[in-house]
Amino acid sequence: MEKNRINLIYILTLGLWPLIPIYFILRFTENNIWLAFVAYHVGCLIVPRSHIKRARFPIANWRSWILMVGITSALLLLAISAFTLWLAKMGLFTQEGMSALNRIQPWPLFGLYILIVNPILEEYYWRDYLQERAGLFLSTALFGLIHFPFYALFLGYLIGFVTCFSPFLLGLFWGWLFRRFDTLWPGIISHLAVNIAMFVIATLART
Repeated sequence: MEKNRINLIYILTLGLWPLIPIYFILRFTENNIWLAFVAYHVGCLIVPRSHIKRARFPIANWRSWILMVGITSALLLLAISAFTLWLAKMGLFTQEGMSALNRIQPWPLFGLYILIVNPILEEYYWRDYLQERAGLFLSTALFGLIHFPFYALFLGYLIGFVTCFSPFLLGLFWGWLFRRFDTLWPGIISHLAVNIAMFVIATLART
């Protein structure tokens, strides 16, 4: 029993640590989204540093998943775009969040960073590293929760918390892809499609 409790605390620590740097950076640097992302991604590399040599990036079996991932990625791109536009149409985005978005510079470089670095490091950390230790459901629930500081900034605390259900569902799908095909690439490509949708909408929303 004691060992199980210690293991649970260890897993929760692995899953919730990103909340600390993200929260404090957003809180004390006038919502510096750039810095919050970089700190989070550095942690995604440092925490599992001994695991990186075992990361699963094989591409030999790409024919078995490329069509399905291509179709679902296109559907996700459309769905996330529609959902984000609906949030905007409802006037749910906060002024504080939009001000933080407009302060991100240089925007094209930030876009490249979010589209390339974020999908690779998040899939590596949450799917390859944490899912192996915590299981699909728990690791995905934690993945959803660490998005809360960003969502709270843009949508307020209540709606931001509810919106964490979105990355939870996406994480379940990406975790299943990883388990089904034993490679990170399907999840990375699908994750990229979601980030493209969000970046395009954010670009249009900037003043």
